[in-house]
Amino acid sequence: MKKRDILCIAMGIVAVALAVAGWVLLPDRVAMQIGMDGGLQNYMPKPLATLLMLALQAVMILLYRSSGRGAHLAAAVVVLVLPLFTFWMNL
Repeated sequence: MKKRDILCIAMGIVAVALAVAGWVLLPDRVAMQIGMDGGLQNYMPKPLATLLMLALQAVMILLYRSSGRGAHLAAAVVVLVLPLFTFWMNL
């Protein structure tokens, strides 16, 4: 097994763990944006928010796996960090 495959599997496990944590911890209405006044804006239902984050993570991980480019790895890591911001805004 290549190092890239192991890294993709690890990132996939982290993505699923974040999705499960989001499903359990996030409120029913998830804020997706902070406005200029510091208030939460643009809400979406928890199932949609959780599944969209997981789908975006899966696409980026698969893109890195198929290409092996460093830019795709950086994008996959950034997308794995995004749910942490969502947790911070909503918890």
